[in-house]
Amino acid sequence: MVLGKRFKQFYWYYLILVFIVMGIWLKKMLSVDVIHNWLSNGLPWQSNWELIAILLLSLAMSIAGHKKYYCNYLCPMGAIQLLAAKVSPFNTRNIKLKISVLTLRNIYLSFIWSSLILGFALPLSNMEPFLAFSFKMASWLMLLAGILIVILSLFYNRPWCQLCPTGCLLDSVPSIKKTRK
Repeated sequence: MVLGKRFKQFYWYYLILVFIVMGIWLKKMLSVDVIHNWLSNGLPWQSNWELIAILLLSLAMSIAGHKKYYCNYLCPMGAIQLLAAKVSPFNTRNIKLKISVLTLRNIYLSFIWSSLILGFALPLSNMEPFLAFSFKMASWLMLLAGILIVILSLFYNRPWCQLCPTGCLLDSVPSIKKTRK
């Protein structure tokens, strides 16, 4: 999808597949909680090879200069937000979550990582709304957060993506294209 313009017409069908397969069926997505568990306990190659492949692909594409690759092509939460904006009868607007030079997502990611480094045990799985895809396991609060994000997507351009610490973490990978210039 990234490399060929001729596949642009299939992008919306692709997003539906990402939402259904990765979100509803497999319930597998990268999150700060997953990355933290991998850093703490090692990579579970045999039990979670799909997410490891997605992480490696996302990192490779970020290094190659395709920022937000995971967010635009592999994240079920990003897919449902884009699909909601597509069917929205309203014009979606961008949310500017900046405080001076810093973005709110950088502040949020810095808070999470500094808390972990200082030894605080944060409920990382509750700090991102990805549990909303696990209808049986998610709390009512997490389900409401997921529904709220989809509703906000009708009015604003990808509201969760403006705050997502996983996307911020993957976007912080340096690109070869930038270093060449």
